[in-house]
Amino acid sequence: MEKGKNETYKSNKIFLRVIADMSPNRLVFPQKIIWEDGREFIIQKVTDVRRQFVAEIGEHCTKYYCVIDGRFKVLCLNDDMRWFVLTAK
Repeated sequence: MEKGKNETYKSNKIFLRVIADMSPNRLVFPQKIIWEDGREFIIQKVTDVRRQFVAEIGEHCTKYYCVIDGRFKVLCLNDDMRWFVLTAK
C-alpha cells in the first residue's frame, strides 16, 4: 500500500552521475559513480539486480546491489532513468 502525498518517507534520495554500459539486449550495468563534489568510485562488482517497490520512498525502481570501494552498496535507477542512493532523513 502506497502512502498518500502528505505523508513523509523514511529516506532521502541523493541523485548521482553514473557511468554505465548497456549490453546489446539493453541490460544496464553501472561502472562508476560520481558524486556532486567530484569524488569518483569504481563499481567493482554488481552482485544482483532487482525491480522492487521501495517503501522508504514510495516508488518502484531497479536496485543494483554492488561492491564499491570494497563495501556492499545499493544503487537505484528510477523510471526516469535517474540514478540515486538512499540516505536516512
